[in-house]
Amino acid sequence: MNSEKLREQWLAEEAIAHIHGWDFSHLEGRWEDEETLPWDYRTEVLAALRPDSRILDMDTGGGEFLLSLNHPHHLTAAIENYPPNVELCRETLLPLGIDFQAAAADGPLPFPDDSFDLVLNRHGSFDPKEVFRVLKPGGLFLTQQVGEDNDRELVELVLPGLKKPYGGWSMAPVAGSLTDAGFALEKQDEAFTPLRFFDTGALVWFARIIEWEFPGFSVERCFDRLLEVEQTIAQKGQVSGRAHRFLLKARKPLGEVIFREASETDLDGVMALYRSCTAFSHTHGNDSWSEEYPCREFAEEDLANRGLFVLEHAGEIVGAISLLAEDDWDELPVWQGDASCNLSRLGIKPQLQKLHLAERMMEEISRVARARGFRSTRHGSLVTNVASNRLYERMGYQNRGRVSMYGHDFHCFERIL
Repeated sequence: MNSEKLREQWLAEEAIAHIHGWDFSHLEGRWEDEETLPWDYRTEVLAALRPDSRILDMDTGGGEFLLSLNHPHHLTAAIENYPPNVELCRETLLPLGIDFQAAAADGPLPFPDDSFDLVLNRHGSFDPKEVFRVLKPGGLFLTQQVGEDNDRELVELVLPGLKKPYGGWSMAPVAGSLTDAGFALEKQDEAFTPLRFFDTGALVWFARIIEWEFPGFSVERCFDRLLEVEQTIAQKGQVSGRAHRFLLKARKPLGEVIFREASETDLDGVMALYRSCTAFSHTHGNDSWSEEYPCREFAEEDLANRGLFVLEHAGEIVGAISLLAEDDWDELPVWQGDASCNLSRLGIKPQLQKLHLAERMMEEISRVARARGFRSTRHGSLVTNVASNRLYERMGYQNRGRVSMYGHDFHCFERIL
């Protein structure tokens, strides 16, 4: 095909280069994006999400990924600043009751301090201090970023020697900016994956869409270089580059948490905690807690017996546990310790379950047990609750066997104090 015919085709691709949301279906069969990363962003998000989490999605595009999470709309907020996507979000997100705001992700965020349990950012800019501000204490920031070397080989094909538009935007310096803002890093990873184009017109369309990586690109300006790309594809069947991605998971520190014996004024907070834990457990296949258990009557009884203890943070009950001097578990023949008490109804606010608060509460309640003259503690843990079972093993509990009670199978854990 002669060069003028190619010019016409490429100019046509340039003319229609636009995007609806973040939809690259125009390139189907014409490129290959092997974004097989060591992590899966969606899996990371779902692992951090709780049924009652308040979440913010930054640079949401058209809201496609956000909507795929199926999170309650009244607990969901999003921002976007690209004009076509802003209009799309207004049409799709606002009618659902999602709090959508047109705002730049790297500027002031239009939300009050301590608004969200989880802030998401996939391939968008951000100001670490602003993200820190809008997160609640103990809240999580989860971001997958496009690194400074993204598509650089392709950029060099058509715009050789162009300065990186986002020089220094890679895992280590961005992680440093988060820690400088006050975050504690929980995970960081970085990867490069192959990207291939099988026809030059597809690269033209892509370069016009990703204009921030190909600033100044046009068919007329880069025509001679595009002819070289065409020749390479004719010889090798493709031109290739690499996608550059990195993942960061950062936590806003929780601050002071107080362990204390509960009072009557805590009962509403304890019941709210029980309901939150129940909803979270049900999403993970654990039905040992329900609307009927643990109920307020149990909490009131534990309180009357001076056996109800709580973790309090900023006036909120974020954890609870009961110390029972007598319980149905006492009759089991598996126990080896004497003068024992039973620990029951352990609950931690779901959004804070990665912060080792359960360990803190178990150690604190063990000290209370010693002070009250008990020489061992017992705890029944669902066989299917792998995380809890590992917790008790880490804390020196011995597994005395397995029993069936209340319609469930439990491990019987005991620790000699």
